[in-house]
Amino acid sequence: MSQSVGVIIGRFQPFHSGHRYLLTQALKTSDIIVIVLGSAHSSRNVRNPLSASERRTMIEENLSGDEKGRVKFAEVRDYFYNNAAWTNEVIEKVRELGGRGTTTLFGFEKDATSSYLRWFPDWKYEHVASTEETSATPLRERYLRESGSAAVETKLSESTKAFLKHFANTPEYALLQEEQRAVDKYKESWSKAPFPPVFVTTDAIVVQAGHMILIKRKKSPGKNLWAIPGGFLDPQERLFDCAIRELKEETQIDVPESVLRESMKEAKPFDHPLRSSRGRTITHAHFFELPGDRLARIQASDDAADAKWVPLLDLAKMEGQFFEDHFHIIQSFLRRGGR
Repeated sequence: MSQSVGVIIGRFQPFHSGHRYLLTQALKTSDIIVIVLGSAHSSRNVRNPLSASERRTMIEENLSGDEKGRVKFAEVRDYFYNNAAWTNEVIEKVRELGGRGTTTLFGFEKDATSSYLRWFPDWKYEHVASTEETSATPLRERYLRESGSAAVETKLSESTKAFLKHFANTPEYALLQEEQRAVDKYKESWSKAPFPPVFVTTDAIVVQAGHMILIKRKKSPGKNLWAIPGGFLDPQERLFDCAIRELKEETQIDVPESVLRESMKEAKPFDHPLRSSRGRTITHAHFFELPGDRLARIQASDDAADAKWVPLLDLAKMEGQFFEDHFHIIQSFLRRGGR
C-alpha cells in the first residue's frame, strides 16, 4: 500500500520552534516524514557545530512516541558546486526510506538560501507560513559565545536545551568557542567598512606520484583541520604568484619555482557565498602535477601545524576532517582529471 511521504530539508543547527512547527504541519497530511539532515559528513565549524548523528538525536528527543514511528532521517552531504548531484542524492535517499508514494516537500522560503525548495519539480511543494520569525543563526552564535545562553532561549524546547547543555561540556564545544571568537575578531576588524568586503585567496592542489600535499591548520578558524596550502592575496600580487608564494611558505616544498610554474595544469575560482565563516571569500585554486616518482621534500611552516603527502586513495576517508570547502575543491579537480 502506497504511503504519502513528507520531506523536510534543513541543517537544524539547532532544532528550534520554527522547525517544530514545520514538522507538526507536515505530520498532519503525510503518513511518514523524511527529515533530510544537510551538511552531513563535513567537519565541525561555527555554522555547522553539530554532527548529523547529534542532530538526529536532538530532533528525536523532541518527538512523541507516535511521531517517532513516522519520522525517518536521511543524511546528505553538501555539494557546493554541483546542485544536480545534491538534488539527486536527496531524491535517492527519500526513495530508499519512503518508497515511491506521493511526495510533498514542506518548507518556507526565508531568503536566497531557500532556493533549493524549487529544485524538485516532480514533488509537490507545500509552503508552510511561519507563525513566528525564528532563525537558527543568532541562536547558534549566542550559544557558541556563551553556553548558558541556550537555557534562556524561548525558541528552544526543554529537551533541546538539555542536549545543548550536555554538548557544552565536550572538547568539541571548547574548540568551537575558540573558533567563534576568532571569527568575531576577524569580522570586527572590517566592521567599519562602508560595505561588506569580498576577500580574495588562492589555494594550491599539488599532486605527485599518486599523492597530494595537505597542511594541518595551526589556528582558528579550522584549527587542526586538514586543508590545501593557500592564503590571502597581497594588494600588489597576481593570483598565480600568490598561490606559489603560499605553497612555499606553508610547506617549504623542495622544488624549484620554475618547475612549479611549469607544472601548473589548471586554475579556476570557487565562490560559493557560504564557503567561509569569515565572510565572503573567493578563492582561486591552482592545480599542479609535479613530475617524477619520488615525493618532493616538504616541511610545515608559517600557518601550518603539519604538512604531509597523502595518498589520493585516502582522501575520501578524510572528508569530515577538511577545512571549509577544500574537500569539494579537491574532488572538482580530481574528477575532471579522471583520477
